[in-house]
Amino acid sequence: MASKAKTSHGTDLLEGEVLLRLEDHGQDFLYFIVKDDTVTGCGPFQASVWVGQKIVPRKWRKGSHIVFQDGMVLNYRVTKVER
Repeated sequence: MASKAKTSHGTDLLEGEVLLRLEDHGQDFLYFIVKDDTVTGCGPFQASVWVGQKIVPRKWRKGSHIVFQDGMVLNYRVTKVER
């Protein structure tokens, strides 16, 4: 069984997952959960759009842009990284 960790905002993360909090510009999603270069969670809305999307691997830090493997760049920068 995979171990779970609670982030500072109470979100459960499985081992190996990273929570990327995003800038809030009024969009329907404020975070992605990423594991093995794949979006495994998104919220509070639009999970059906983003879960399963492949992203370009990188070392995540505040200010990073999320780049998808199809070349699309997300307009919202990462504001916090939690492991």
